[in-house]
Amino acid sequence: MITLHAFQQTAVAEIERHIAEGRRRLLLVAPTGSGKTIIASELIRRWVAQYRTVLFLAHRREIIQQTGAKLAANGVRHGIIMAEVDPRPMEAVQVASIDTLHVRGVRSSAMDLPPADLVVFDEAHRARGRTREHLIGLYPDAVLLGMTATPCRGDGRGLGNIFDVMVEAPQVAELIVGGYLVKSRVFAPVDPDLKGVRVEKGDYVISQLAGRMNTEGLVGDIIEHRHKHGEQRRTIAFAVAGVWVVTVLLALVAVIALVDLTVVSRRRAALRRL
Repeated sequence: MITLHAFQQTAVAEIERHIAEGRRRLLLVAPTGSGKTIIASELIRRWVAQYRTVLFLAHRREIIQQTGAKLAANGVRHGIIMAEVDPRPMEAVQVASIDTLHVRGVRSSAMDLPPADLVVFDEAHRARGRTREHLIGLYPDAVLLGMTATPCRGDGRGLGNIFDVMVEAPQVAELIVGGYLVKSRVFAPVDPDLKGVRVEKGDYVISQLAGRMNTEGLVGDIIEHRHKHGEQRRTIAFAVAGVWVVTVLLALVAVIALVDLTVVSRRRAALRRL
C-alpha cells in the first residue's frame, strides 16, 4: 500500500467532500511531481472497496504504464485498454488509452465501453476537443475527476464547460519548503529573437521557431553551461525541430539520445537509458 503525504490525504478528503455534497465534475490542480496519480490511486482504491467501477483515461503510453504501476502498488487490480496489451475486461478498474478506447468502443464495435461510476481524466487541460468531450459525454451518470498541473490552455479555451469545481493542492513554492519537491536552479541561455514568429493555437509555429532557435550561438551557450553547471549528471535536452541541434548536443554533452520520440520503440529505449 502507498502511504500518502498529508497534503495528498487532504486532497483526497476534499475531493470526497465535494462528491458527498453533490458535485460531480471536479478538477484537481496539483504541480508536476506532487503525486496526482497517487492521489487518484487512493481515491480509486476507496471506490473499488465500495464495489464501484472506475475508468482512468490518459493520452500517452507512459502515463498509462505509470498509472498501472501506482494502482498495483496500492493493491488495486485493473485492466489496461491499449494497443499491444492483453485486455482484462472483468476488472472493476480500467486504465485506458483515449485513442484506443475511442477506436475500439466508439468508432467500431470491437469492444463494449467499460462501465464507470468514476471517470478520471489525466492531463485534463486536454479534455477539450470533439473526441475527448464525446467520450466523457458517454458517461453522463459518472463522477468526473480531471487532473492537471496547468488548468490554463495555450489556446485560451476554458474548461468551465467540463468541470464545475476546482480542488487545489499546495503549489510549487509550498511543496519545496515542505521538502516534497527539489528547489530548481535556472541558468538562462542567450535570448533568442522571436519577433515575427507566428503563433497558432497558443504556441509558436515549429517550422518558424526552429529557424530562430537552431543557431550556433544558442546551442553553443547550452553546451557551455551544461559543462559548467551540469556536474556530469544525466541530462534531458528538449530541442525544437532540427536534427543537427540534437546531434551537436549528443556529441559534446554525451547524454542519452532523444531521437524521434514519436516512435514507441525509440521512446522506450530512451527511457530505459535514463
